[in-house]
Amino acid sequence: MKRLSVILILFLLYLPLSAQFKGTVYIDTDQSDIFNKGDKPLAGVMVTDGLNVAKTDKKGRFSLPGFEKTRFITITTPAGYETQHFYLPVTENRKSYDFLLTESERTKSKEHSFVQITDTEVTSGMGRWVTDLQQYIKNEKPAFLIHTGDICYEAGLTMHNRVVNAQTMDCPVYYCIGNHDLVKGKYGEELYESLYGPTWYSFDVGNIHYVVTPIDHGDNPTDYTLKDVYNWLKNDLALMKEGQALILFNHDLFTASDTFVFKADNEHMLDLRAFNTKAQIYGHMHYNYVRNQNGIYTICTGTLDKGGIDHTPSSFRAIKVDANNNISTELRYAFIEPQIAIVSPMDNQTAASSAAASTGENQLPVSVNTYHSQAKTSHVSYVLSDAENNQEIAKGNLTSLTDWNWNGNIQIPTNENRKRLHLTVTSFFNDGKKATATSQFTYQKDFKLSSIPGEGWNTLLQNAAHSGGVNDSQIKLPLQLQWTTNTGSNIFMTSPIIAEQKVFIATTDDNVSLNTFIYAFDFNSGKLLWHRAANRKSTSTKRTIGQSGRYIHPARH
Repeated sequence: MKRLSVILILFLLYLPLSAQFKGTVYIDTDQSDIFNKGDKPLAGVMVTDGLNVAKTDKKGRFSLPGFEKTRFITITTPAGYETQHFYLPVTENRKSYDFLLTESERTKSKEHSFVQITDTEVTSGMGRWVTDLQQYIKNEKPAFLIHTGDICYEAGLTMHNRVVNAQTMDCPVYYCIGNHDLVKGKYGEELYESLYGPTWYSFDVGNIHYVVTPIDHGDNPTDYTLKDVYNWLKNDLALMKEGQALILFNHDLFTASDTFVFKADNEHMLDLRAFNTKAQIYGHMHYNYVRNQNGIYTICTGTLDKGGIDHTPSSFRAIKVDANNNISTELRYAFIEPQIAIVSPMDNQTAASSAAASTGENQLPVSVNTYHSQAKTSHVSYVLSDAENNQEIAKGNLTSLTDWNWNGNIQIPTNENRKRLHLTVTSFFNDGKKATATSQFTYQKDFKLSSIPGEGWNTLLQNAAHSGGVNDSQIKLPLQLQWTTNTGSNIFMTSPIIAEQKVFIATTDDNVSLNTFIYAFDFNSGKLLWHRAANRKSTSTKRTIGQSGRYIHPARH
């Protein structure tokens, strides 16, 4: 009888533990954010206690046993839904953990985009970048925003989520924990959890399963271990839907090698390639860098508020996912008001035409740079008129070559030769704003500049000290634009080198590191002679982002 009592007591102790956390996931049909009789249960939603993962049944119900570190009950917000409460803190007297979801078109589509920011390291207030970010999200409507850590320290942690959250950004907002977010307390992540919730979780958008994981090192010791993360991640990934792809977020590199094996220890390892992984996205390094690791992109983004340690400009990253789960990325530079500048034809100079190969007609090349931090450029129009009588000659739209540069060729009537012309270009942005620039120039059909003899410019400012050497070329003012060309990516922290009647320039790309080249152009015509990829493995010549480069000929008219 005594033995039977012991067995019975053990059974009764085990019974509530096997279903310690229960609840229901509902569709908030009237979007009231309050439970009512009209709310419908939702089946198939993943729910976790931080270790175990279950799916809701036909009535939207779930039960989880919990484990010794359970502090939150968290749902994987399914594609086509949103919620302002994807986690609920565990409390002693709470009997049911119920979640409300609202239907969402922006998280339903396979084709979607999202924005990543990182390492804002707020310690003494937020800046203008918040407005740029907020307005960009309003205008371009990404599916979500994620901050990949270093918010940071006590001051940043308590301030940041009051300013950057789902309400202020008008889209779902997610956070990762960074090394500087592990602050003093019972354990390093205690303050973070009180403000931002669990340090590991997942959510679905379109056909992508997004997973947020915590950094494994920081300023103070963590309560979690890599094995804790492994045990949950294994259970989470096991419930991915057939055909889904995986994208991982962490403050630092989650896996450093091309094998993409997550290793908690020698016995607990996960081959992430087996889950159709498309990318791992992180921050921490304070620079922009993208590499392709045998089919999986590793993407690091610099700081939005202050720029990178490599002098890259302040920016956030927009990442696009297409219908086939392929990703592409674009940096959005902060602190730039709506602007447009005419690269060619330059104001108060003589502009020559270029004969179209197919028709032999004379065409005027036009190149402009335009940008706005808060919205993309929808289109750029031009109007060309006779400066003397203001009679319109031509109008139309330019074509986008890169995120900054727009180009086009305007057919010029023969009777406009040697006349003063007026060009007006207007850039239209997705937020309804626009910017306008003008140029007044003399059009001359057969205008050509002769070569200037003299010493080449084989280094910046003519000597190794970059202190401004002397060149014996016969340079006379005013200078005249000889030619302009679009290199396909940024000319950044470098200057042209002139040697052997060639102009050499190096390009870089903060967005796709494979799009970096050394170019050689003919000194007089601007014709591309050759280009070589900086990465020897790269065969890509895709033009992604950049400004137009232009060379000003040191000669008189």
